Amino acid sequence: MKIAMITDSFYPFVGGSETAIRNLTETLNKAGHDVKVFGVFPEVSSPDERYVPVVKIDPDIFGINLRVFGLLSNLDREIKKFKPDIINAHFMLKSGYLGVKVAKRNNIPSVVTVRGKGVFYKARTIKEKILFSMYRKMSLKSDLMIATSAEMANIVDERWGVRPTPLSNGVDIKRFRPNIVTNLKDKLGIENKKVILCVRRLVPKNGIEYMVRAMPKILWNYPETVLILVAPKLREYKKLDNLACELGVETKIIFAGEVNHDILPQYFSIADVVVQPSIAEARSLSCLEAMASGSAIIATNTGGLGELIQHKVNGFLVPAFEDSTYQVGAINQKGVDNLASAVVEIFSDNKLQKDIQLGARKTAQENSWDNVTKATLDMYKRVIDKKDKIKLIYTNYSDNIIKKRFNSNYPLRKYVHRTQLSSFLNYISEGQKVLDAGCGEGILAVLMAKKGALVTACDISIPNIENAKKFAQTESVGNKIRFLCADIEALPFEDNSFDVVVSSHILEHIPNFHKGLDEVRRVSKYKVIIGLPTCLNLCAMSLLGGAEYWYLRKKSFIALPKGIGRVAWNIFKDGVDEGYGPNKLPHLRRYPWVVKRELKDAGFKIVHFEANSLCLPYFNFWLPIIRFIDRFKGKPILRNLGPAVLVVAEKIR
Repeated sequence: MKIAMITDSFYPFVGGSETAIRNLTETLNKAGHDVKVFGVFPEVSSPDERYVPVVKIDPDIFGINLRVFGLLSNLDREIKKFKPDIINAHFMLKSGYLGVKVAKRNNIPSVVTVRGKGVFYKARTIKEKILFSMYRKMSLKSDLMIATSAEMANIVDERWGVRPTPLSNGVDIKRFRPNIVTNLKDKLGIENKKVILCVRRLVPKNGIEYMVRAMPKILWNYPETVLILVAPKLREYKKLDNLACELGVETKIIFAGEVNHDILPQYFSIADVVVQPSIAEARSLSCLEAMASGSAIIATNTGGLGELIQHKVNGFLVPAFEDSTYQVGAINQKGVDNLASAVVEIFSDNKLQKDIQLGARKTAQENSWDNVTKATLDMYKRVIDKKDKIKLIYTNYSDNIIKKRFNSNYPLRKYVHRTQLSSFLNYISEGQKVLDAGCGEGILAVLMAKKGALVTACDISIPNIENAKKFAQTESVGNKIRFLCADIEALPFEDNSFDVVVSSHILEHIPNFHKGLDEVRRVSKYKVIIGLPTCLNLCAMSLLGGAEYWYLRKKSFIALPKGIGRVAWNIFKDGVDEGYGPNKLPHLRRYPWVVKRELKDAGFKIVHFEANSLCLPYFNFWLPIIRFIDRFKGKPILRNLGPAVLVVAEKIR
């Protein structure tokens, strides 16, 4: 499976979310999946790629910083190159917006993983309020939302009416394990001291100030105790350092600074107690790492910590200091006292300490990255299967194209359809081995067989194939065409099997346009001929407005201006979704320049590009005029103005 991870925060900024994204990516890659991290963080000049490769997305277009719109355009281009099966955006902010937006543009299944930053962060300015609202609205349109704790899922449900699926972060139980031999205590000069460890960034919501304020009471009971704070010396560092001096405990607190994640297990191994004094928390990865190391953990009963820890079974819970929020209030002295008392109780009860250590390791094993990754993959597959429902619908779908279009009672519709078919035939020669990928009821396959081509025709629809066989027999070419049911996204042919592959109005229907285009390219030796619907034509605009173009009715007077408006409104997108059939299945009418770009990106050189017709809507008396102007449908500018285009492209080796 090809998976795109989208994040607006990653290494060198080290936190639980960043480490979780890294570990999930590593575990998926080791399991044989192709995973790439796309970083939408323009403030980082060069992301840390020691662990996983990162594609940094810039906001610049032609040297101009277009901010989120530049990020969107450049991310869209990279996603088209990578062609993932699914997009997993992390956080309900910028990356959630960009990930879901790009997924919808490319008809790729999307998942948003809800982490604390996207839920608890509050806008501080009017600009942030507008942006955060836009980011969250788009994030909520993903095909699936995953929350790293049940509390987080409840908050999203209460605030926005969407219920995410809870799934904890995982932990590397091989790297983080009990009884690691180390001389770290000697290096730190704390050989005979009890050690309290806190691995949390020095930010208000992590409650580090509570731990510093608890030290005097702990030292009163156990004077030979030190507190080690593992975190970059940023944010609240100076405040906490000054507070330690005021309390007279500066010699008992070690600010270890940022520690390489590979060395972190050594710190857990020397800790008698690990504290998680969080005010707000989703599902702390640091807590899981401590549990995997067999540490006696003390944590506040807030957010995901309260879900993860059973009091005095696999950890020790103290009451939450305040409501779970990133907006931290004044220090609660009762919370300070509760934290100090919990440390003293564990120091004084060896049996309780050992029981907690054993329970913690067992919990960590249940939440190993192998298990969490398996659960994540199951969710990915579930989302992809939803998209596959489109294929299930088409499997039993009958186009009835012969009656509705090829032999239509409406001369305008009949002319437009037959004109495009004849354009295909201009590029087919006798004796060529041709694949009609998505043959429908076999009209084009029959016409090519009559011209002497050796035709194989496939379609995902069983009724279509049956009707195509009957039509071929009626036209006396039944023995000259090989028909079979096949999915254009997974064609059952060897590479370079056909001289020419034709595909008439099929690729716009399939769940993954680019995957279908890649398959068409793979099985072709030299050339492809593709018909795709476009939108810069009044007939197309009428359809986009909700009315047929081949006859006039009351609705037509509203439909045409509505369609024109839709085409103008979506001008910076790939196209306009018309909605196909009673189920309104995806059916994108692309802008002509998008068709050209996508074919070039897929590895083709365009040798001919023309409109299928320069038709005008509603009136059959247009036909003599249309037949005349269609002589020029391959000319510059005019070739972009049909309701569809025919593209002849050569495969670039």
